[in-house]
Amino acid sequence: MYDYIIIGAGVAGLTAAINLTRNNLKVLVLEKNSKPLKKLSVTGSGRCNFFNDDEDLKNYHSSSPSYISKYITRYNLYMYEKFRESIGICERIENGYHYPFDNFAVSVVNLILKECEMLDIKIICNKEVTKIKHDRYFTVNGYTSKNLLITTGSPAYYKESNTENLLDKLKIKYIDFKPSLCKIKIDESFKEISGLRVKASLKYESNGKIINESKGEVLFKENTLSGICSYDLASNYYKYEKDPYIIINFIYDKDKAELKKILEGRRKRLGLRNVSELFDSIINYKIVKYILNKINIEDKLWDDLNDDEKKKIYDTFTSFKVKVVGTDDFSGSQTVIGGIPIDKINSRTMEVKDGIYAAGEVIDLDGNCGGYNLTIAFITGLLVGGYNDQNI
Repeated sequence: MYDYIIIGAGVAGLTAAINLTRNNLKVLVLEKNSKPLKKLSVTGSGRCNFFNDDEDLKNYHSSSPSYISKYITRYNLYMYEKFRESIGICERIENGYHYPFDNFAVSVVNLILKECEMLDIKIICNKEVTKIKHDRYFTVNGYTSKNLLITTGSPAYYKESNTENLLDKLKIKYIDFKPSLCKIKIDESFKEISGLRVKASLKYESNGKIINESKGEVLFKENTLSGICSYDLASNYYKYEKDPYIIINFIYDKDKAELKKILEGRRKRLGLRNVSELFDSIINYKIVKYILNKINIEDKLWDDLNDDEKKKIYDTFTSFKVKVVGTDDFSGSQTVIGGIPIDKINSRTMEVKDGIYAAGEVIDLDGNCGGYNLTIAFITGLLVGGYNDQNI
């Protein structure tokens, strides 16, 4: 008889397994894949960004936003830090982003698995859950337990999750999963600037209103926007579907009045220059050429432009509007929106109902790029059953 059967050997599942075992509870972990922590091993392009110093709640999202603060608390963040120390993670911090010191995700994988080994936690791989029976106890594929923890992840990235089927079997209501942290598909051909990676500011507009914005690196592809900056806005497509647009500011944090001041100042200092020459070192020449072609302005001497043409340049370079037509699918997404509503979960123990618990991507709580989704996975794993900080 086990105290907990954990379905899913990802970050949330194994974090819960470690913490529960440290509290003298007997656990069994069942994993569908051939090895545990499969997704963690490749996260962050193999570097594993697992935390961010900017822990403002604006970096987290849910259909129940007022409940986010019950999970992302100062105490829970402190306990997450102590847990990382307890399993031996040595950290490197770069501009507030936390990585393993050697910059290899596999190091974090090895430390988690070593702790599981030291605690004699039983992990059975290649074990897809097909049968669950619940009367007085839970019987899962022939194993019996007092409690059940679901950490099966989501369809994101590997698209191998059977989470929806499992939740349906257990009669647990959930919000449909949709891709998040992925490429944004647009009705605009960026063929001429495809492959360029630049700093920019993006605003997401729906029904004529600005929903939110993100600043950072944007990678332009023929019909998509990629990079961290656009990833953080992708899920808005499913939340605000009416007349969706992305407004691109190619000058990053400068508005059109500031751009006007910059260009006019350069004209005075540098003398007679073509439009593209005034933009040298401000923005890539390919983008300048692309935009001038889009607004039908010749790359001629700045002094030969009329006021309307100059205004069009200021407006377009700081507010280039493209229609959003979709996002990448689950296989191209880093995480998802949707899952078990967090206002229906006990935020102190992660209990959903009747001895059934959930943690990680299966719950309706997600974050921006930058370590936030791993923070969610570790914290919610630690919360399962209520944790005892004397054992961390």
